[in-house]
Amino acid sequence: MKRIGKWFKPYMALLIAALLLLAGCQAVGGVDFNNVLKQSLKVKSAESKETIELKLLLNENASETYSEEELELYRLFANTKLELSEVKAQDEEHASVAGKLLFGESYNTSIGFKLAVSDTTLVLELEGAKQPFVLDMTEDSALFGTTAGEDEALSDESLTELSNVIVEAVGGFAIDNLPNPEKLSVTSVKEPINGVDTSLYKAQAELNGPEIWAWLKSYVDALINDREGLNEMISVVYEALKAQPEIFESMGISELESELDAPTDDEMIESFGDSVVEMLESVRDGMAQAEQEDGGSLGELFNENTYLKADIYVDKNLDIRKQNIELSFKPQGELLDSMFPLDGFVLNISSESWNINGEVKADEAAAPENAVSLDALMMGQGYEWLQQFDENSAIYDILKNKLHIGRQEVYLFADDYLPPIVTPQNVTIIPLRYTAEQLGAEVAYDGTTNKYTVTDEATGTTIVLKKGSDTVVVNGKTTKWQFPVTAVNDMLYVPARDFASALGAKLQWESYSGDGSKDMLIISREL
Repeated sequence: MKRIGKWFKPYMALLIAALLLLAGCQAVGGVDFNNVLKQSLKVKSAESKETIELKLLLNENASETYSEEELELYRLFANTKLELSEVKAQDEEHASVAGKLLFGESYNTSIGFKLAVSDTTLVLELEGAKQPFVLDMTEDSALFGTTAGEDEALSDESLTELSNVIVEAVGGFAIDNLPNPEKLSVTSVKEPINGVDTSLYKAQAELNGPEIWAWLKSYVDALINDREGLNEMISVVYEALKAQPEIFESMGISELESELDAPTDDEMIESFGDSVVEMLESVRDGMAQAEQEDGGSLGELFNENTYLKADIYVDKNLDIRKQNIELSFKPQGELLDSMFPLDGFVLNISSESWNINGEVKADEAAAPENAVSLDALMMGQGYEWLQQFDENSAIYDILKNKLHIGRQEVYLFADDYLPPIVTPQNVTIIPLRYTAEQLGAEVAYDGTTNKYTVTDEATGTTIVLKKGSDTVVVNGKTTKWQFPVTAVNDMLYVPARDFASALGAKLQWESYSGDGSKDMLIISREL
């Protein structure tokens, strides 16, 4: 994957789900929602503003099981709202977003942000951050890329063209077979879009859990019964792939050639179609079996309290200009018990769009010299993230005091290959290098002096020690430890309490096996 590619809309998955339920094989109120859905796949540029709100439903008995700290975290994220005030999708590779993320029962905690992305760079500015963050979007990226300098089988243009053909063919087959939902109405309305009154078609639909399950079953049946449409779709995809032999070469497959005993194109298409139908029939059989054997569990999931409501506003060009979507998920029975301490969630999404497929200029994704690389930071310790933010900012408070990303814990097990060891003198010793590195510190050996130096950047602590000696130097001050630095099976061990104290950590023995024995040592600290 060279880069993320198409601009990302966080509401897209739910919007597509709502449109799937709205669409059908017949037009309603003069609007063909199948074509609306196909049209939505062709949107390359647009401007919009959006709101995504998630409400987690906390069980009233949660306080009996969870600590106050855990409940406080649940309450913080129980009401989360993402407000995108300015979304600019320039093309498939360039986009920018400005907005804020809000938390808490009254949304009294917020974090503003700006995001700009291009084909090579992503730049993120967060309220409270000391510098912007930058992410490499090319093949050199540790997160999204491949090996730098690696030859690509296809150009970006060829890949885009191929993907468009496949999306149109597969999407067309899937959309054309959508069954009509039972509850769907369409009216003509005027709604403000970016402050301008606009004539629109408003489609309203609502399906509860049992209706969604019935709709899914009828959809699978429709796909199975449209063998002609399936073969046509496979034929388009097959011909598109044949026109790009580089794909097969990149997969280690020689270019498709006609041989005396090779199947014809029609036979290949028919064979692929048989495989797809077999898969769909397996899905249909599985759904029927689920109804017979596990009807109770299905009812727990697809019940009356689980529903999808959608208001979709479409203009005369069949472009979606506005939407309000609500998804409620409230399971019952054993499924509800498995989600404890949650009773479910409610997700609301609203947005309006304008300048669709028009000329849109996204904010430039220009990384300043002082930007922090997310590639490098992703591999860092929690305290390194905290260092990037102002201590008085909301995001610092959430990361440190709510999420505790600065908390570090090292687990040492009595039956592990690097166990904590209790000496005859009743002093616990622990492996030096493993413990130090788990805390983000570094251990270096000087062959000239035969001394080891532990450097802990998080606390600014330096420890100099030598094998066989109980005399160490901590931040330039000489002190004696309870037990000399000792080699055990070629691993250097140090006294646990002294080492932990020097790095601002605590020790705690716990029972890992569950039999009451103290067989797990936890070394922890919060930075």
